[in-house]
Amino acid sequence: MKQNQLNLIKNAIATLTLLTAASSYAADAPFQQITYSWTEGALAGSQYQLILSDQSLHWHGLKGAEQGLSGTENQVEYRDLGNDRQLVSWLENGGYTVTLVVNSHNHQIDGVLSKEKEHHVISGKIESLTPASASQKTQRPLAQRQQTGRRPS
Repeated sequence: MKQNQLNLIKNAIATLTLLTAASSYAADAPFQQITYSWTEGALAGSQYQLILSDQSLHWHGLKGAEQGLSGTENQVEYRDLGNDRQLVSWLENGGYTVTLVVNSHNHQIDGVLSKEKEHHVISGKIESLTPASASQKTQRPLAQRQQTGRRPS
């Protein structure tokens, strides 16, 4: 097993542990915008931009198979994992679940893209990141979150 795969597994275990400990709270959007490129996995060579708000996420495909495509996701959750790491997860209308761990300290992004019988581990680098304002970095109970709508087909 490659060292990168071992690191991804360690990250996943740490993420699940932290999610279990903080499962009763949902964080607001951890940053306003992020642009990243996938360097490993099924989406290698692709580049995306995400624009985040507390209750939705808008994505743009900048390079790769989804270049020129975009969508808005309303089933989105954020978690502060500590140590400059954020979890961003959303459910797409097409059935994909996308979960990303964004490490702003080392400009690394790791993720899992899954749907029914598909499961892809992906890794890449952060090109740019616009932090959220201090007022956006509060936490509130999950019951206060709106979870409606899905990505347009």
